[in-house]
Amino acid sequence: MNKLENRSVRLLFLFLAITSLGSLFSSLATFLSLEQKFGSQQTVAFALSAKTVAMLVTSYIAPVILNLLAEKRSLILSQISGLVSIALLLVGFNYSSQACAILGICTSGFTLALMNIAFVSELSYAVRDQEDFRKQSGKRTMLIGFLFLAAALLVPITLQYVSLNSIFCFDGITFVASMPFVMLLPDVPAGSRSQSSDIFSVLRFSFDRRAIRFLIPVSAGLILAGILPLSSSSGQFFLSSGLTKSVRELGWAIEAGGMILTGFVYKWLVQKKHWSARVVLPLNGFALLLALVSQSAISVFFILAAISLSASLCFQIFRDDLLISAAAHQAETRTASAFSELVRSLLFSISPVLLSFFGARYGIDMIYGFIALQVALLLVWLSFRRTAN
Repeated sequence: MNKLENRSVRLLFLFLAITSLGSLFSSLATFLSLEQKFGSQQTVAFALSAKTVAMLVTSYIAPVILNLLAEKRSLILSQISGLVSIALLLVGFNYSSQACAILGICTSGFTLALMNIAFVSELSYAVRDQEDFRKQSGKRTMLIGFLFLAAALLVPITLQYVSLNSIFCFDGITFVASMPFVMLLPDVPAGSRSQSSDIFSVLRFSFDRRAIRFLIPVSAGLILAGILPLSSSSGQFFLSSGLTKSVRELGWAIEAGGMILTGFVYKWLVQKKHWSARVVLPLNGFALLLALVSQSAISVFFILAAISLSASLCFQIFRDDLLISAAAHQAETRTASAFSELVRSLLFSISPVLLSFFGARYGIDMIYGFIALQVALLLVWLSFRRTAN
């Protein structure tokens, strides 16, 4: 990378570190406090669904926003909307307004989705070399993983000594503190990013062969992504039924550890060019076969870690493949970034529902069905890839 690219990347990562630190702390604190504040477990489920819907809608309209504002201003807009979400959450929790709290969570979903899409699009423009882009992408995953691990370990302890309002205020400070790093990014030269994104760009792109080559294997890899939050939050799920609540809650640290390990493994794969992993990663359902032999805490943690790592790595590899294939045109990069975020949000919302439904109906026997589905999707992808070549 040249000096200008190095400077842009440093500014982007400083921005990401500061804003993610506050966002992860306040997000975990919010969901940990929802049931206690409003006295209903359904509130938590509804809030999670509402945030996912907000992220889906944002992912769909993101190319239009980036088309109008470009990446730099879109990142600033995401921080402004973050401040709005904090204000709504403060009103919701201090005045016991469930509607305001849910609206604040939805706004945080808009903030997160827009920031992710604009960040990845800006990074793909700042780093033109494919291998360098993959390395920076892996570094981004590692950074978020470390911050998520810190939040998962510290938030439950922090809430015992610090008020929720203080955590919200800290998040607000990080939103403001991160903006100068975006403002220091170089302005886009006139005409350097040709664009034609409109409200239907994501819909049109979903029929593109590149999008289909991304969608099929990622669907296979992420269909089990909901197994970790289900096992961590519910004692009725077959995989975690024999674990105590305190042991189940360690699952969140496993997810953070999976993200950190994903970054390291991905950078190693980029360096060694071992892309045969593409064929193995979507088949993470085979890790569940261990549950047929043992459902001890060690076995369950191994299964969760294997699925978390493979799902995260699967998305990372195929998402970057998609972005690199679209890198020749900035409008396509924006649309590809938005499409990948939309697919991930959709799969993360569908996966827990499917696992919960089939787990309750078939119990441990559902393992065979999900493995068969993953194998079928992988065969379709390989066939489609052979035809495309």
